[in-house]
This record gives sequence, structure tokens and C-alpha cells, in this order.
Amino acid sequence: MANMNIITQKTGRVKDRSWDASKKALLSNILGFLDALKGYKTHVDNFDVPNINWKEVRPYLALEHFNVQAIETKNRAAAGLCAWVVSVLLHCCTLFFVLSFTVFFFFTVFFFHCVVLLSLAFITLLYTVLCSFFHCVLLSLCSSSFTVFFFFH
Repeated sequence: MANMNIITQKTGRVKDRSWDASKKALLSNILGFLDALKGYKTHVDNFDVPNINWKEVRPYLALEHFNVQAIETKNRAAAGLCAWVVSVLLHCCTLFFVLSFTVFFFFTVFFFHCVVLLSLAFITLLYTVLCSFFHCVLLSLCSSSFTVFFFFH
């Protein structure tokens, strides 16, 4: 997935962020670079992209001039790259949101089923205890009245 021309630290951070280093790493093979851009969504969908990449791009998105309209006045190709970065990040955020919601929904349903099962288990236990209690009370009443019946007759 990674472009071998981009030199990174062990943490995944890019060592040299200068324009010259970027041109050398990315533009030395234009077709390879375009193929890497086209295939990046697959890596996002498969969660192959290291988290450090998402953290590293956020400061650029916060820049006032990092938008398609501002960059398009300087360079149309760079504006296309800007649009691509924003689109990929939005796709990633949407994917994580949907995944988080799905996990949250799964655990909510699971928790609800556990509560229902525990409630049913508690009701069954309570029913068993009450039945045993009333059975014992009924037996004691019956045996007492039976004894009293024989005692007085």
C-alpha cells in the first residue's frame, strides 16, 4: 500500500515534508502515483491505512487555504488532489461513523437481550420460589388441619 519512495519514521510519520521531497517521491512515477490514488479507497475500506495518516492530515485540513477553490487559483492539478484528500477523509469518517454506530447498535441489542433473558430468568426464579413457598404453606396448612381433624374426631 505504501509508496516506497516516501521515507517515513518507525511511527509512520513522513520524515521530509518539503515540496522537493514530495515531488521526488510522488511525481517520479506519475502512472504509479495515479494508480495508488485510485486504489486508496480499497485500503481505507479494508482498514489498512495506519491511524497516524489520519492524524497527520488533519492540520492541513484546518488550514484556511486548504480548499479546492483557493488552490484552484494556483494549480488545477493540486486542486484535484485537495478534493481527493477531502473526499477520502470524508469517506473514512463516514465509514468509521457507520462502523461505530453498527457496533453501538449491536451492543445495545445484545444488552437488551441480556436484560430480557435476565428478567425472564429472574421471573422464572421468582415463580419457582413463590410456588415452593405456597406449596410448603399449603402442605403445612393441610397437614395441620388434617391433624386437627383427627385429633378432635
